[in-house]
Amino acid sequence: MLHVSAASGHFAAARITDFQPLSVHTAVPAVTLTDRKDLGLLQLVPGLRNAKTPAQRTMVFKREAIIVLATAAAAGVVVWIITPSVLHWILNDRYITAWPLLTAALVTGSLKVLSSLAASVVNALGSGRDLLLISGIGWVAIAFGFIGASVGVRWGLTGLVFGVGAGWLFQVIATFWIAAQRLFLKGD
Repeated sequence: MLHVSAASGHFAAARITDFQPLSVHTAVPAVTLTDRKDLGLLQLVPGLRNAKTPAQRTMVFKREAIIVLATAAAAGVVVWIITPSVLHWILNDRYITAWPLLTAALVTGSLKVLSSLAASVVNALGSGRDLLLISGIGWVAIAFGFIGASVGVRWGLTGLVFGVGAGWLFQVIATFWIAAQRLFLKGD
């Protein structure tokens, strides 16, 4: 979903906004690392597959979730601090730092991390039906992203990015619902 929703956001932004926020929007993803969804998730899938009981699965999930979320939070703080300097260097003071846009990029990026965390649980513990359901959720999330972007664009580029984030929010909620069932309710 990342490439489709991100591409749709850039396409819509290019057609409906002026160049100043679009220039910042183009620089922000390079700086904000919003595609940091794979942070530390390499250990989660095998760890969950090797766990034999719900208690062991819960312990593995909590440990890996803490690592992933702490890393993402630290990255977000660093990005928040260094972005003005990097944008100053890249854009040569032509544009000011768009704090609401940076916030939207960080929030949407955080939703991507959460989505990957939940999808990793389903990948490790879910059935073929669950994986098919996750695929369907992804397509519905794309639709929510397009609708959100269409509504959000009324508030400029920041609204558009938050609108695309609506799709990610739907995906996080729906995928965590499936992940929680597999993580906590799956029998031994």
